[in-house]
Amino acid sequence: MSLDIEKILTREASNVLGRIVTSREDLNDHFNINKVLKFVQGVYKSTGIELDVNCFYVWPNIKSLARAVRQRQYQDIPKLILLKEGDESVPLFVFAGGASCFLELKNILAGLDFRGAIYGVRQTQFGRHHTAPAVVEDEVEACCHVIEQRFKGVPVRLLGYSFGGVVALELARKLKAAGSEVSFLGLIDTHQSEHAWPLGIWARVVGRKILSRLGKIKAALTSSQRKTSPAVSTTVSLPRKVLARRLSPILFRFYRPTSLRYPEMAPEWVYGHTPKYENAGKQLLRMRGLYQPEAYGEHLVFYRASGLKPQSCDPWDTWHRFLPKAEWSSVRGNHLSAVAGKNGFAIGKDVADRLNMTMTEAPAWDVRLAGAG
Repeated sequence: MSLDIEKILTREASNVLGRIVTSREDLNDHFNINKVLKFVQGVYKSTGIELDVNCFYVWPNIKSLARAVRQRQYQDIPKLILLKEGDESVPLFVFAGGASCFLELKNILAGLDFRGAIYGVRQTQFGRHHTAPAVVEDEVEACCHVIEQRFKGVPVRLLGYSFGGVVALELARKLKAAGSEVSFLGLIDTHQSEHAWPLGIWARVVGRKILSRLGKIKAALTSSQRKTSPAVSTTVSLPRKVLARRLSPILFRFYRPTSLRYPEMAPEWVYGHTPKYENAGKQLLRMRGLYQPEAYGEHLVFYRASGLKPQSCDPWDTWHRFLPKAEWSSVRGNHLSAVAGKNGFAIGKDVADRLNMTMTEAPAWDVRLAGAG
């Protein structure tokens, strides 16, 4: 490779952190999800090389990451990523939200004082056409395969944030059906897609959204008409585009997850990411849109963010009838801030306390470590 990749990586990391980065310092300690996304985007713009958002869990410093790039190994990210070392006989498997960036959960991990090994389970990129996209069952099957390959016969503990909670829930269902032991299942502010909401709940949420949006639509239309000359032929078309964009969050329930532009119509969709990260986001949104929950009659802990926006749906409203044995725990913050800073640390501490209680009489299990993730 003709590029001085180590110099470029160092420059981009230094730009993100606002200081000089040395080639051997552990960058996971200094990056969060926003910083690693900015770093990945900067490297991509400079080189055309798209790094994975979890690259620093595999290559913790610039020196090792640059070596992986030169050897064309930088895309070799395992499905199971070791987040914290520990006892392999009592593993905890963590599922992140979005496109599986585990730095999003670093504050939770910091609070997890747990002797077991903690693995992040990375989303598989199936690369299917939008008319026949991957579904939750496909991801669960991939997770089940890699866990059974390395930890066959070992009781598992599962923790999922956001859509990762859906994967953790359905994986627990599959493992239990196969006779495996799931000794802990935790969901952190996991929301269902609007497609799965009962009509009455959807109508109430949309009513609040309409009230919130009307003022913004009026302001946008007024601003557009004021700035556009009457002589210009696009005077009518611009407000229509503005109107369509403003209404998409309200009408999202009626878009088909298999349609081409479905992900871009999602209220949480953000443009400007690198191609693979964007494709991962599209896959996840389609997967979530096609998911229909079923009853799960086993115990689990549901951490529900208490800082809901008025136009949001409380997950208890949509989940409680499917999770009759769930233990509901309110946590501080909204969907994003609940896992950040002190809020995230508090969740991690609570999870650790629960995990440690389940391990007081933990037997010794034969862990097979030969398989690769």
